Amino acid sequence: MVSCYTADAPCRYTRETLVIGRLLAGLKIEDLAKALGKQPGAVRVSQFRALRALAEHLGLARGPGRKGKGERP
Repeated sequence: MVSCYTADAPCRYTRETLVIGRLLAGLKIEDLAKALGKQPGAVRVSQFRALRALAEHLGLARGPGRKGKGERP
């Protein structure tokens, strides 16, 4: 899986934990946040960043030529 280290500082909990907790274990944001000792909003943002990093690692990231959800042509 993708490393959780960024240019700023290492994350306190790993991206893997977020992805596994949310997608594989089916935990709710609130439950995962409580288990990690974080605010739900911080978990949402970290989850978004983890999935974006994973998509980039797999070559599936949305580049300038690809439209995102809700974007008009």
